[in-house]
Amino acid sequence: MRGLILLLILFFSLCMTCSRASNSFNSSPVISTENSSVLFSLKNSWPQKSTRAIQGFPHIPFPEKPIQKITKEILKNEYRRNSLLKTFVPILSGLIIFFIISSMIILLYVFTIKALRTYKEKRMYVIGKQYLKIIADYLVKKRQSEYPVFPGLYKPLNRITLIRQIYLLSQNLFGNKQNKLLKLFRIRRLLRHVLFSIAISGKNKKAVYLKLFSVIIPNKTLDKKFKKYLFSTHHELRRFAQLASLNYNPHSLDNILKDYPYSLTLWDQIHFFEVIDRRSTIPPDFYLYLKSANPTVVLFGLRMIRIFFQKNEKEKQLIELLRHTDENIRYEALKTISDLNVEGVDSLILAYVSEIDDKYKTLVIEYLIKNNLLDDDTLFKFFYSEIKDLDRLNILKTVFNNYPNGDKLINDFMNYTEEEKIKKMCAFILENAL
Repeated sequence: MRGLILLLILFFSLCMTCSRASNSFNSSPVISTENSSVLFSLKNSWPQKSTRAIQGFPHIPFPEKPIQKITKEILKNEYRRNSLLKTFVPILSGLIIFFIISSMIILLYVFTIKALRTYKEKRMYVIGKQYLKIIADYLVKKRQSEYPVFPGLYKPLNRITLIRQIYLLSQNLFGNKQNKLLKLFRIRRLLRHVLFSIAISGKNKKAVYLKLFSVIIPNKTLDKKFKKYLFSTHHELRRFAQLASLNYNPHSLDNILKDYPYSLTLWDQIHFFEVIDRRSTIPPDFYLYLKSANPTVVLFGLRMIRIFFQKNEKEKQLIELLRHTDENIRYEALKTISDLNVEGVDSLILAYVSEIDDKYKTLVIEYLIKNNLLDDDTLFKFFYSEIKDLDRLNILKTVFNNYPNGDKLINDFMNYTEEEKIKKMCAFILENAL
């Protein structure tokens, strides 16, 4: 509103300025024909003096053009100026009026959209609370034949609200209660609405509805409908199609990640893990992904091997990855080796100590401690060889968390050293139990 008021003030000030300029041009003195006659009369009324006196003055030449022609030229110039001003003022006024009207229309449009969005959110919140109570009562009841009634479900906004509530509940419900939730789709024909929306909607809306099938399994035959979106160029659509496929069959991950052409983001990997973990089935063999040409797929495989603690005869593949050209893969491989306590890599791990990056130091120390490759004296020497305070703190944390009786060893460290900074580090770790 302030901008609109300023525009109106500017418009009126410009109009006043233009009108004043027009009046000043119109009121400027113009030499008319009558004025020329006055000039001639003044000439004729020159004081009569003697011819001798006049002859005594030097000769004054008169202009070649008559005064009437000069007057006409002045009038023409004034007319041109007035005509330009008369043409320019309406155009400028029209542009200002157009700009003001356009600004008002844009402001009205933005305000209307914001008001409608606010109303929609409030309406969905109220309806959502109402539907949530109905669903909660339905889930608590033991009789399967008593199905809930949702008022106003014929409205599209209410159907979307119910679908959203079922999606949020399905993320945390399993077994019999989740099956009862799935029946709501069949009873209220919500599934037909979802499938129809997926068929006719754009990619963004398809992704929103496919998100629903990443937590519920209404019908396994629907898996075929989503396969065409598994490798879509639209990231959100591709992700939720993959999650829906994983929800039907966790082992479909092999078909998804085989020759995977896109970058598997950390967010994608977290979603994959959540779906596999929620299904509570035997996880896939993640060692298959360590030979992928896609570095992000290899990183995902290493993280899943570590999370699901997949120890088997294929652990040699982890050792081979310590020589990988990608630094992130080398780091994840070293971390996985340390967490799994892989044997037979002692000499290789010790080789890292001399030419180790700061990123790897904590992992190497952790591995050495877990596998009893460091005695107390070696550990002390290794600790004091470090210069950076952060590296020393990380070593102390690793000792505390992984060493047998780590708290006692840190306490001995604190009493043994004479450096106040190290004493403070040890006291900090003991107090906060890092």
